[in-house]
Amino acid sequence: MYQLPPRQKAILERASSIKIFNGPTLYVFQIFLNWAKPPFDNIKVRQAFNFAIDRETFVKAALAGPCGARLHESTEIALAYDKSVAALYPMIPTRRASCLRRPASRRGT
Repeated sequence: MYQLPPRQKAILERASSIKIFNGPTLYVFQIFLNWAKPPFDNIKVRQAFNFAIDRETFVKAALAGPCGARLHESTEIALAYDKSVAALYPMIPTRRASCLRRPASRRGT
């Protein structure tokens, strides 16, 4: 079965006749923000939002942890994967606050 729901995984792990294998896939859950409407029309708010998200904790809580947290949809096995993008927004709560204190010089920058 591809993309086993976390609740079912816990049940199937107890069955001795079933073997579960985990591996990298290109399956993606995404969150899209509308940059045309406040507050996300302000780049400082978008940056603060990115620094505020603890992606690893979200994956563990919402998806029972079998997958990896990513900043973009590509994984290490994909040709489009860019390692430099993966480290752009680590969870740094103090950085989140500093983004909101600095005014944007103009909309979108």
